[in-house]
Amino acid sequence: MGWLRFVFTVALCSNASVKSFDAGTSEPIFETEYGIMVGKKVGDNDVFLGVPFAKPPVGELRFKDPVKLEKSTEVQNTITDRPICMQSIGGAKGDEDCLYLNIYKPTITHEGDSLPVLVYFPGGNFMNGGCSSNGLYNATILAPDIKAIVVCANYRLGAFGFLYYNETIGNFGIKDQKAALEFISENIRNLGGDPNKITISGQSAGAQSVAIHLTSEQDNDLFQQAILMSGPFSVSLKSEEEALKLSEMFMEELKCKELDLPCLLHSSAIDILKASENCSPKHYNVSGNTLPLIQKALDDMHQFFNDKVTHLEQPWGPTVTVQPITKFKSVEKPVMIGSLSGEGSTFAPPPLCVDVLNLLLPEYGTKVIDEYRELYNENEIFVHFLTDYVFTCPARSMAKDMNSPHAYHYYFDHVLSFAEGLFPPQCKEYACHGELVPFFFQSASAVGETFTTDEETLVDIFSEYLSNFIHYGDPNKFSNNVKPELANLNLVPWKPINPRDLQTMVFSTTETVECKIGIRQKQCDLMDDIGYYNVPYMN
Repeated sequence: MGWLRFVFTVALCSNASVKSFDAGTSEPIFETEYGIMVGKKVGDNDVFLGVPFAKPPVGELRFKDPVKLEKSTEVQNTITDRPICMQSIGGAKGDEDCLYLNIYKPTITHEGDSLPVLVYFPGGNFMNGGCSSNGLYNATILAPDIKAIVVCANYRLGAFGFLYYNETIGNFGIKDQKAALEFISENIRNLGGDPNKITISGQSAGAQSVAIHLTSEQDNDLFQQAILMSGPFSVSLKSEEEALKLSEMFMEELKCKELDLPCLLHSSAIDILKASENCSPKHYNVSGNTLPLIQKALDDMHQFFNDKVTHLEQPWGPTVTVQPITKFKSVEKPVMIGSLSGEGSTFAPPPLCVDVLNLLLPEYGTKVIDEYRELYNENEIFVHFLTDYVFTCPARSMAKDMNSPHAYHYYFDHVLSFAEGLFPPQCKEYACHGELVPFFFQSASAVGETFTTDEETLVDIFSEYLSNFIHYGDPNKFSNNVKPELANLNLVPWKPINPRDLQTMVFSTTETVECKIGIRQKQCDLMDDIGYYNVPYMN
């Protein structure tokens, strides 16, 4: 360590950004090819916040693929969050200089053991979100609990991340994610991590991102298994034609000529952010009960994105030549995939006129309405249809299509006790989109909340399966070396799903957590008949 102390001394003399500490510091250190990261101890973790994994995508690097960092022995403080990527939820926030990782390494490990790595891509509709140690993505409890290194990775959003020129210029946000995985693969061994035991995970848009990496031959060697939570998989990603149309709208809004790169480079970040927002389709309130109003709204909506209504909820995002949902037959890696029971309520708060289904699905609308009327009152039909069609059923379809004996499907049926304030008002009644995140990260305390006793038990059960999946690629390989304190849970086997055996693990506080056959089967069989891509007006 003598040479390292020398580096510290030189850095203290030459770099004002490095805080003062003595040569015998006990602060955690992460040596990478691109610098020496000095973190901090938080609970049972060594925490490194704001670890750079690519050059800042600013100036001439704006709207360019991520560029590798220069090799360096510079000492860098990584003890505070760096800005999230540019976004406009609640006003403009973030920074273009945003390609950073937050890393949590548990200190309670067996000497000499290399740790599996869990990489998380945040959701946010490809328009907002990002890693923060002050919110739900705080992993200071999760990492030591599952005995794994947890990494949260930022990526560019909106037009900054998904403006599309052609097959070689675009999809910068997805390429950022790949650059993060490359950095982790190259350097995580120096932090005690196992580069051959990496699980990628994400929720919502993060799950859509994971699906892209899972079905991409170029990314396959960067991870070994995947977790996809609450992915809106029937919301189609954009074709090249659709992406180019959106890019043209964006350039017009920015008052730039078509493919005028100098204009893009000289525009302010705020102007780009505003143009990104302004060229997105407007939202309409179709909660009334008059068909003419709904028809007018839909007619206006259909002017955008080749009549694909689902693009109203996701105006920006990756461009693909083939939808990932169609490629899961080729997926051989272990996968955990699922959804919550009330996801649709976040996007279509009741009441919503069910007649909209006849307009969106002229061939199936009546059949869908009749099916759901048997189970729900009029105000709930669209919520549950949206939950099934966008989240639950495509996830089931993808899981059973996989060419893997390790495809594990779940269904989370619990309403978060502290949803109020964190999620929309209707989430007091439904297990809403996003409510699994605090269970996954065990991060209630990070947002000033407390799990109920029943929720704590559910967290323990879920994290036991999760930790085993991350360590072994199988949630059933229980090991006292991973979580000996939970050996008395007597967890039931989580059986894999396949076309002949539609097994789903149901997580709930109102009934026993167990594997069940045929969850939402009647509804999902109907959704399978409708299809999840190339459905007129839908996707």
